[in-house]
Amino acid sequence: MTKSPLIIWCNNHFPEKAPNEHAMLSEAIGEHRLLSFEPTQIGSAGESRQALNEADIAFGSPDPEALMRAPKLRWVHINSAGYTRYDRDDFRRHLLERSIVLTNSSAVYDEPCAQHLLAMILSLARQLPVALGVQRESRTWPMETIRANSRLLNEQTVLIFGFGAIARRLVELLTPLRMNLIGVRREVKGDESVRVISESEADDFLPFADHLVNILPDNESTKQFVNT
Repeated sequence: MTKSPLIIWCNNHFPEKAPNEHAMLSEAIGEHRLLSFEPTQIGSAGESRQALNEADIAFGSPDPEALMRAPKLRWVHINSAGYTRYDRDDFRRHLLERSIVLTNSSAVYDEPCAQHLLAMILSLARQLPVALGVQRESRTWPMETIRANSRLLNEQTVLIFGFGAIARRLVELLTPLRMNLIGVRREVKGDESVRVISESEADDFLPFADHLVNILPDNESTKQFVNT
């Protein structure tokens, strides 16, 4: 028995500077149907809503409410690492009841985000913002002050709030610097590569942190989680 081609709803943004990306996706899906919409068409109205109701797969940034109305969905892939709009009890319950798979793009963004975090930690430890400011303005070159305020990362403590794909890659980048790495997450699984504590323990470790990395998802439970 031949299986019917799947219908893939898509509102992913394809940059004008990379026009071949959409063509590559169309070619890669083979016999399956790709229904493409603009990023602003989130499946809540018009043709994009009608198409989403027929889709087996949604790819991009669809509206959560529209996803919950789509009767045929089997898989939703979000084109971002963050999933704030989808981090809701009713949405998770709907996915569970309907056996719908939800995935995000953390594996796409873990490397660039982790490298950006590493760059920020290094720049602050070595006083690069101050040095750049002096070079752009006064050019007084206060080397003694900059040198005195600079720090080596060795043996310093990094407290990482949020221990997903980005944090795991950051740990790999920081490990050769012989830093004391501590992750903070809602549920400690026990298989993490570094010491991980629960959110309730974080206050006890804050006084000892030289660097605080906040990569928690943006939702109501994390707003002002760190308020100093």
